[in-house]
Amino acid sequence: MATTSAFRDQGLRHNLSLPHGRHQLSRELVRASQRGRILDAMADVVSEKGYAAATVGDVTARAGVSRKTFYEQFEDKQSCFLAGFDAGVAVLVSHLREKTAGQSGWHERLRIGLEAFFKLLSEEPAFTRCLALDAFAAGPDARRRRAALVAGFAEVYRRTNVEARQEDPAIVEIDIQIARAIAGGVDEVLRGYVEEGRIEQLPEVVPELLVFVSSNVARRA
Repeated sequence: MATTSAFRDQGLRHNLSLPHGRHQLSRELVRASQRGRILDAMADVVSEKGYAAATVGDVTARAGVSRKTFYEQFEDKQSCFLAGFDAGVAVLVSHLREKTAGQSGWHERLRIGLEAFFKLLSEEPAFTRCLALDAFAAGPDARRRRAALVAGFAEVYRRTNVEARQEDPAIVEIDIQIARAIAGGVDEVLRGYVEEGRIEQLPEVVPELLVFVSSNVARRA
């Protein structure tokens, strides 16, 4: 699977390889490389088999590490999945902040943010499936993390409404519950594409979603 610049060296689509045989790399670097391979493998295996069916043996075989190495890094399958989820979300949020930083106008930032969000997810299908679907099967901690991410987007939409009202007093104020409804709508679209096996086509929905989000974020009285 192709590596995107946003995920490179972040433990999801790493490009750090170790030389065969004896080497002078520190144990910390070796462990970091092993951890990256394990997180890559977890995302790939879960996206292919589903969280419930994936096993530690599947992951270690895909990563090319021993079970001993796995358990040196992670307590169990769930802790590994959560670590990969957290790493991916951190990269995603950082990427969106980088893309929207310095952009003037709430509508332009909204457009750029939606485009960057769906483009990156379309390029990382294994992580995207874990994010959109498999997190629901990975236990309450995974579901809480996922809910927190959606709530974070809701807060972005609420702040966008504040900015829009500063430009146009006729725009109606929305509270956080309405902002959560908007974020939930975007999330449902994402899940629909993933369930239909259309992850690579995610960017095509951005124009319509931009209309949906902007019209609800900046609704006039």
